[in-house]
Amino acid sequence: MSRKNTTVEKGLAELVPYGTKILLAVSGGIDSMVLFHACYQKKALKGIHLEVAHIDHSLRDDSIHDSEFVRNECAKLGVPFHLKKLSPPDNQNIEAWARNERYSFLVETRSRLGLDYIMTAHNANDVAETLIMRLISGKELNSISEYEEQRRLIRPLLGVTREAISEYASANSVPFREDPTNRQEVYFRNRVRNKLIPSLQKDYEPRIVEILANTATDLQADINCLNQIASTIALKFPFKDGDKAWRRELKAELLATEPGLRWRVIQLIMHPKLGFNLGREHCQRLWEVISGDIVGAELPGGISIRTHEGGLKMD
Repeated sequence: MSRKNTTVEKGLAELVPYGTKILLAVSGGIDSMVLFHACYQKKALKGIHLEVAHIDHSLRDDSIHDSEFVRNECAKLGVPFHLKKLSPPDNQNIEAWARNERYSFLVETRSRLGLDYIMTAHNANDVAETLIMRLISGKELNSISEYEEQRRLIRPLLGVTREAISEYASANSVPFREDPTNRQEVYFRNRVRNKLIPSLQKDYEPRIVEILANTATDLQADINCLNQIASTIALKFPFKDGDKAWRRELKAELLATEPGLRWRVIQLIMHPKLGFNLGREHCQRLWEVISGDIVGAELPGGISIRTHEGGLKMD
């Protein structure tokens, strides 16, 4: 859960333990360069070991200049630099592809180097934008988290607005590069960032970024609570393919569970078997199979699940 309306220095001081070994994702933009600067300034005080990772998504002809810029800044400061150059695929959601490839590289690199955490420069504006995007898209209102245990990922700037980051960059003469794709309206996030939020700030509420970021933080706290409760139930029912007693006992448990919690329990039960989250709609469909309202359902990835001799069979 992120703090509300903090500063770059406070965000870093409160979240990063003494003696931490960090792999910092640096694109060369203002957010990540400010975090790079702040981390470097805190190295001696907090005993930080710092290494930098840069991902060249090859989405622009001049993206190599971003890589060289970050490499040179690391060389000036004596910070190890790690580069991954990607080749964009055809016929894929570029934003989703870039995000998946980026985190895969960061996770693999952190593990290989034996570092403690990955750190990224997501901020309060990113949180606000994500909430709006999920509302518009009809997706679950999961927010960007300050800490992710599975990926060993920390985001110390989630309570810091982009305005505060710009003030830090100006006050400390932090060098950075402007990414021209941030102005291209072909990307959903850019339309929200560059058109919708400024309109909301001008016509409705100047503090809309902080309000939305704080709302997203509170929503995530509630979601975490629901998931924690759901987890205590799900742990009692590890998936048993074709087991009649398992289905009967699970059905009885879920009948006594509120719908808003029920689908989360099903998602947690199925995740170890599937390797991905089903989401609310597919879990509700699966509940209909468990309860006996329908005999089978199709799940993502070409997987089907059906009733079989009183149990459930997955194909």
